[in-house]
Amino acid sequence: MEIAKHFKIALNEEVSKLEILSNRWQNILENSKHVPEDIKDQIRSVVGQTKLLLNEKLKQFRDLLKNYESGRGDVNITSDDLEGFWDLVLIQVNDLKDKYNMLQVK
Repeated sequence: MEIAKHFKIALNEEVSKLEILSNRWQNILENSKHVPEDIKDQIRSVVGQTKLLLNEKLKQFRDLLKNYESGRGDVNITSDDLEGFWDLVLIQVNDLKDKYNMLQVK
């Protein structure tokens, strides 16, 4: 079950980072009057993608972790399943971080 603890920590860290980025850019969107419309559209897009990832894939991973720990679920979940799912999710997480970094440059 050590792997579950590792993934819980990693998941919580990534969720926290994404929430901070999303909130920061949402705040910029709402409070900055001089942001060009095309940049506003890009901010909305990245913030929306972040919310989808947080509310769907990362929630799904959290549920997968719970099922792994409890041994419940329709299918026996292995540590390889957790690692594979996490690797796929992390690609999306890193992609969003890159998009936020690109917004920072603009």
